[in-house]
Amino acid sequence: RSSFVTGVQTCALPISVESPTDQDLWGVWGAAPDDVWAVGGTARRPGGVQIVIHFVGERWSRVETPTQQRENVFAYIKVWGSGADDVYVVGDAGIVLHWDGATFEELFVGATDDLVAVWGHGPDFVVAVGGRGNGIVSFWNGETWRSEIVSPLPGLNGVWMRSPDEVHIAGLRGTLAVFDPETFTFEEPPITTALDYHALHGNGSTLYAVGGNLTFPAEPVGVAFLRDLEAPE
Repeated sequence: RSSFVTGVQTCALPISVESPTDQDLWGVWGAAPDDVWAVGGTARRPGGVQIVIHFVGERWSRVETPTQQRENVFAYIKVWGSGADDVYVVGDAGIVLHWDGATFEELFVGATDDLVAVWGHGPDFVVAVGGRGNGIVSFWNGETWRSEIVSPLPGLNGVWMRSPDEVHIAGLRGTLAVFDPETFTFEEPPITTALDYHALHGNGSTLYAVGGNLTFPAEPVGVAFLRDLEAPE
């Protein structure tokens, strides 16, 4: 079953906490309620500074990252980890950082275009996606990284997996696909919208994709999509 979801739902207002940065924040992930990461930066704007902040115990603080070996990294975009000592940050110009529990290290995964999302299924199975014109996928199998353009898919904005055999990706122009990182092939169902998907997640039985288009048509339009997932074998 696949369907679109629209409507407005009320909820309790969030509690504001003090932030150590005035930069835009684009991604958040936590290993525990008292161990949460957020990343961001003002992408492609003068004055933009890539930023990583860490919530430990009761407050957020900025975390130093290594001096980058590549140019034009104005923002980190997403963060994910398999545990407190295994955290990945991705962003502009194919940047990938890895946190080992003590420090960040810049990794060179073979991507040169922006990486927009990252998710994994343990420390030995991590997928990052991105691209602005054509989609790009970077895959860590526990030993090596492999990065390739996955044309004809357009730029990709979201990745989520229930298992290593079921990697879901989403992106521009209504792109939804199931990707196989071992072969770098994908299965793409019929496209049901021309709007861009910006994020993708699941809960084990349902897949959700959300997005919209802020530039066309003139009035901003949002889209939310859900699909029931088959029970795993």
